[in-house]
Formats: sequence, structure tokens, C-alpha cells
Amino acid sequence: MINCVSVDEDLDKVESDAEEDEVFKTDPTISHPQVSSNFSFVVVMVGLPARGKSYIARQISKYMNWLGVQTEVFNAGEYRRKILGPGQKYEFWDTNHKENYSMRKKISYTALADLIQWLQEHKSQQKCAIFDATNSTRARRSTILKKLGRANIPKHRVIFVESICNDPKILNRNIMDIKIKSYDYQEATSEEAKEDFLSRIKTYEEVYQTIEDRFDSEMSYIKMVEVGKKFVMNKIGGYIPGRITSLLMNSHITPRTILLSRHGESEDNTKGLLGGDSQLSPRGRAYAKVLSEFITEQHELRRNYDYLSFNNITVWTSTMKRTMMTSSQIPYDKLQWRQLDEIDAGICEGMTYAQVEESMPKEFAARQADKFGYPRGESYHDMIYRIEPTLMELERQREPVLIIGHQAVNRVIYAYLMGKKPIDCVEIPIPLHTVMEILPNAYGATEKRYDLNDRVDKELIKMLERGEIDHIPKQSH
Repeated sequence: MINCVSVDEDLDKVESDAEEDEVFKTDPTISHPQVSSNFSFVVVMVGLPARGKSYIARQISKYMNWLGVQTEVFNAGEYRRKILGPGQKYEFWDTNHKENYSMRKKISYTALADLIQWLQEHKSQQKCAIFDATNSTRARRSTILKKLGRANIPKHRVIFVESICNDPKILNRNIMDIKIKSYDYQEATSEEAKEDFLSRIKTYEEVYQTIEDRFDSEMSYIKMVEVGKKFVMNKIGGYIPGRITSLLMNSHITPRTILLSRHGESEDNTKGLLGGDSQLSPRGRAYAKVLSEFITEQHELRRNYDYLSFNNITVWTSTMKRTMMTSSQIPYDKLQWRQLDEIDAGICEGMTYAQVEESMPKEFAARQADKFGYPRGESYHDMIYRIEPTLMELERQREPVLIIGHQAVNRVIYAYLMGKKPIDCVEIPIPLHTVMEILPNAYGATEKRYDLNDRVDKELIKMLERGEIDHIPKQSH
């Protein structure tokens, strides 16, 4: 349960240390918190509404968790809805209304107090906490720095990330596609929601203070201008800040479609063999044709769509035969990535699981327990770092991408896109002859699956009738 902390402040004066302490003293466990400064980072979002802050925050969280850095997002809007319920009108954000202003501060500092408390837990672990709010004034940002400093988090471990965007097209899409679909406007029409939200933005614009070097030269910050067209960085150094910077420079808030598919069934799949570089089986060849037809059909159906369109789609494959053969009939540009090759099965290459269990029972049992990897081969942890450059390039893409990969590779990519922890990826089902459509958004990602196995069965009948095969094979598992 969230308990709203208390604070009282004259609107005309800067937030003082005494008032800041009042925010945290309601809970004795966090009145004087101490966080290990050697392992913790805090990212503080800055920006007007509809500038993609929540999307950026979740991108950072997703990426850091995927790299093994425990990360949580503390979103002030979610705290407001939990404390007050959804549906506040724009007047709630009017800075001239003392009671509402005080309540917004209470909510914001409740989230900040929880953030610090979370960092206190398991201090020996490397952590990254993200404070997702507008944090629109220098006074507010100064208060945040002071409290984090008292919690033993120095300035160089607090990174402010500001998103500046004035492109009307992008802003309108963000308002329509994200904010109006939020719980705050469940009972409102689209026009009512848009009008109210624009009024909310206007109240923030009246007091908003951007990060400027002449005032904030001692802060660590990253400014993203116009969806990544320009970056300004100050006092950014070290591994985690470097990885965050790399992510932001490759990310954008433009919606797009990402499609994932395994290659068609291979000859080794039919024999249950690990690894290898075999060609497609008859069923796999049928899938190659069906997949090409499916992508072409979807392209035509979505020709006039916006971000759901398949216009300018690019096909990515590994360098292995079965993925390239699966893509061979798709009439769009293709790009091969060695990083997308299947997990290296080491000395188990070409063996069945039964053979591995018989000849290497200890290794088999250990891998069944935690998927640690193959003897003299790769683990999923190894794959995460191997695939990372490809994922950064995927983040850069503003047009749709179809990735034809392998089971283990697609598990890792899927886990990343859906914001799952790396440890969870080893059990994600990635069935053959199925296309997964993933749409990243401000609140995570949505997924839709297209099972094409029935179409593959029909294509096999046609292949039999054409004399290309002499019988219809059973599907492998």
C-alpha cells in the first residue's frame, strides 16, 4: 500500500531543506537512509508532458535489466492514480492553486521516498532507479539532488535525462496514442481528452525551466532534442552512464512494428539434432512460401496505415542456411547478421538431447536445472552480450523489421523487447511457423501472434500435388 507523505509549503518560496525533511520523516525507516554509493545510480527524467519521458524511462529500465543491472521505474503519474484515483482535470496542475500544488508535491516525494527505500534494499547489488516525473523546475531538481545526497548518492551518480520536443506531428501522436488511452481519460471522449491534456501541458509550460549549463554545470545530464536529432551531455562517464547514453542515442519515440519468426523447420529439427547448419525440410520450405505470402498480404492490407504499416520493411536473418532459405522468397531488402546465429552448442553440436544425457549426464542435469550453457559452447548470458550490437541497431530503426532467427536467439530478443528479465528468457516458447508482431509503446510493448501452421499444411498438399514431395511429413517438435 502506498502512504502519501505530508508536506506544506508556501508556493512563493524555494523548497527548503526543512520541508524536504518533512516529506520523509513520516516513515522512520527512511528518515535518514543510506545507500551504497558504489553500486547505485539514479536517473531523473525531466520534460513537459507528451515528450516521451515514460517511454524513455521504460527503455532504460528494460535495457539495464536485460544487462543484469536491477532497475525499477518510479512513475509519479502512477502514484497519483493509486493515491487519488484517475481522472484529475487540468486544474489539478495549476500552480496557482496552493492545495493542488501541495498534493502534487506530496505524491512526487512519496515516489522519491520509495525510490530511496528500494535502493536501500540489498545494498551490495548494482541497481539503477528511475524517477519518472516532469521535474520541471530547478528548485525541484535541486531538492531531489539534496535528498539523494543525504542518502549517500553523490551528484555524479544522479543522471538527469531531459526530453525536449516541439514537433507538432510527434506531439499530437503522443497525445492521441498514449495520453488519451491512459486511465485518466477512460470516461472522456477523444476531443475532451485532447482539450484537457493540452490545457495540462499549458500549465506546465508556464513554469517549466529547461536544464541549462549556466545554471546546471555541476549536474550530470543528457538532453535529447527533437527525438534524438541533437544531444547535449554534461559530466557523463563510466559504464552505466555510457550504456544509457548509447541506448538513448540509438532510441527514438517513433512507433514502429517489429516481427519475430523462427526459421522454417530444418532437416536437423526433424532428427532432433542440436546446432548444425542444415537446409530446410519440406515443411520448412512450405513455411518459406507461406511466410512470403503472409508478409506481402500484410503489406497490402496496411499500405495506408501509419506506424502499423509494412512500408519499407527490412528482413534480418542470421548467416545460417535455414534462416536465409526461409527469407529467400520475401521480396524485400535483406540483411544478414552473424550476431543472430543460433546458440553455439559446443561439443553437443549434432547430438540429440538423449545422446547428451547418455554421454554427459552431469552436464545434461546441470543444464536442465538452470540452462547454464553447453560444454565448450555458449550460455544465454553469453548470447545477451553477443546480440547487443544488433539490438542497438534494432532500436535505431524507424521502419518495420522482420527478424528470421533461431529459438534461443529469438528468446533473447523477445525477452528484451517485452521487458522481461534475462533469467526468464530460457523458458519462453518460440514455436515454429509462427510470426510474433511486437509494438513498443510508452507503457512497454504489445504482442500479437500469427500461427501459420494451418497454411503450411495446405501448402504441403499443393507441393504433393505438384510432385515436389512424395508424402506429407509430420511436424517436428
